[in-house]
Amino acid sequence: MSSCALDEECTTELQVRRNTVYETFPGEELRIDCPVVFCSNSPPTINWYKTDDRWVYLNNDTNHIVTGWETSGLSKGIFYLIFKNIVSNDSGIYRCEGGRSISHNINVTVNVYFKCALICATAKEPSKSETTNAFLMYVYCAAGIGAFVIIVIILSVICMQGCKRNSNPLPSRRTSERKTTAPPPEPRISGDNVQLYGQVVQDRKRLRNATQAGEANANVVYASLNHGPAPREVTRPHRQMEETEYAAIRLT
Repeated sequence: MSSCALDEECTTELQVRRNTVYETFPGEELRIDCPVVFCSNSPPTINWYKTDDRWVYLNNDTNHIVTGWETSGLSKGIFYLIFKNIVSNDSGIYRCEGGRSISHNINVTVNVYFKCALICATAKEPSKSETTNAFLMYVYCAAGIGAFVIIVIILSVICMQGCKRNSNPLPSRRTSERKTTAPPPEPRISGDNVQLYGQVVQDRKRLRNATQAGEANANVVYASLNHGPAPREVTRPHRQMEETEYAAIRLT
């Protein structure tokens, strides 16, 4: 806010614009500049101040801030102030002074709540890759469940058809073979009684043949008559089995 005099005396000019504002977040590094135009070849002595009910000189010996020069010519340069790790207490009004010159105020704002809201919004907002991965996961899960349901339905239908077939089974060869009665085993005859057993069998055959011959003769006689009443069937006399030596045969 100083001006160069028209006389031979030359003063330092601090070219800070009006309503200069710096905004940042906690933990960031912030640099504020104070452009200076001076008359001599060497930069003048410039200091930084902060208002806190009164203007307080900022000491460069602390690890929190750093001040320095950045020259751009023989009579121009920038005197800067760097906050290495700015905090919310660094918010306030600053200005630079050199000799009889005082700069315009510089407003520094540390947005604590805005950064928290920005971090929360960024954390809640899923990225495109995460959204795509989640969608693919849902698709794979749905496909797996659908395939499992189809397999279960197919197995159920196959089991139901098998049960219907088993309810009316066809008779198998084994069951039919089991139901057929086997013929009674022939009696075993010892070697000594084979001849006697043969004679008994021959006698039975002769008796059976004689009986069949008598019945045939009776039918022939009936056919030669004048169709009279058919004679009653002659009851065959019951022959008593004579006791012979064949009764001693034992079948084993």
